Amino acid sequence: MFARQLYKTLSLLAFLLLLALLLVGTVVRTMAQAPQVQTGEDTTPRPDPKATANVFTPNGDGINDRFIPRKDLQGYTLQVFDRWGNLVHSGTQDTPWDGNGPGGAHSEGVYVFRLRGLLASGDSLNYVGTVLLLR
Repeated sequence: MFARQLYKTLSLLAFLLLLALLLVGTVVRTMAQAPQVQTGEDTTPRPDPKATANVFTPNGDGINDRFIPRKDLQGYTLQVFDRWGNLVHSGTQDTPWDGNGPGGAHSEGVYVFRLRGLLASGDSLNYVGTVLLLR
């Protein structure tokens, strides 16, 4: 009985921590993207260099079955963590995450990922985000 209550409490705490991290990341990204218009400056909208896919559905239908965060990155590495911080996938652009691991298929839910690579512009990208796995 105690173990079940402890599990529920820890799951809730992990969810709240992930929610807080998402909120902080959203606030930071929003502040960083605030328009700063100055006379004579090019204000043409540009794609967000950190924009990635955030949902994938590894259900075997051939559509969106693998998590490929960006197609314009060169030589990227990807690490995916579950809500307890366990590494569930580590790969490169040659080994995108298919929602499976050594123990079989991972459950639906939100996972945290770390993405490192080079943009086409030559700038490096080191980004932490979340992805939703739906089955």
